[in-house]
Amino acid sequence: MDPMNPNPTDDRAPGVDPIQTGDPATLGPPASAEAPAPTLADWKGRAIVLAFALVAAMLLFQIASGRLGAKLPAVGTQAAPLEFEMLGGSTLQLAELRGKVVLLDFWATWCPPCVESMPTVERLGRELADQGLVAVAVNRDDLEPERREALIRRFLDKHELDGLQVALDDGRAAGAFGVRGLPTLVILDPEGRVAATHLGAVDEETLRELVKPVLAQVVSVRSDGDP
Repeated sequence: MDPMNPNPTDDRAPGVDPIQTGDPATLGPPASAEAPAPTLADWKGRAIVLAFALVAAMLLFQIASGRLGAKLPAVGTQAAPLEFEMLGGSTLQLAELRGKVVLLDFWATWCPPCVESMPTVERLGRELADQGLVAVAVNRDDLEPERREALIRRFLDKHELDGLQVALDDGRAAGAFGVRGLPTLVILDPEGRVAATHLGAVDEETLRELVKPVLAQVVSVRSDGDP
C-alpha cells in the first residue's frame, strides 16, 4: 500500500487534497444551483399586486385628466356657509373670510398628485397672504379622528408643509363643492362665490394664472374703499 495514498482505489495523485480537485463527491451543491420555481401562491400574490398597481394607475390617470365625471360648481355659484374643523381643534367659517380670496385644496395623504401640488399651494399661500389669499388644505382621509390627525401631522412633517392650514372634512364640504376626484382646487372670490376650479395636479404657473385675476378683485375693493 502506498503510504502517500492509503486508498488503493483512489487514482488521484499522491498528496493531492480532494477538496482542491473539485471532486463532486466531496463538494456541496454548485454555487450556481437554480432557485426553486415559484409556487402557485407566489404567482397569485404577484398577480394581486399587479392588479392593484394597474387599477391605481388608471385611477390616477382619470383624476389627472378630469375623466371621473366630477361636476364641480359653475363659476359664480355662491359657496355654502360651511364651517371647517381645523387640525389642532379650532374651527373656521367661510363667512369669516369674506373680503379675501380663498383657495380650497381638497387632498388626501394617499394621493400622489396631491403630494405634487401641495408645496405650490403652501408656497403661494404664504407669498400672497398680504394680497388677500387664504389657502386651506381640506383633508379627505377617512379615518377615526386620532389616527387621522396623527397621519396628517406625519405627512406634513415629511413633506415640510408645516405652514399649511389644514381642515378636516367629514364629507360635507366635498359634497357641497361636488368634489369627486383628488386633488381638486376651488377658488372663492371676495364675495364668497366660486371664481375658478381645477381638477388634478397643478403647477405653480397654472395656479398663479388661476389666482391672479381673483386677487385683483381684492385690490379693487380696497381701492374703492380708500378715502
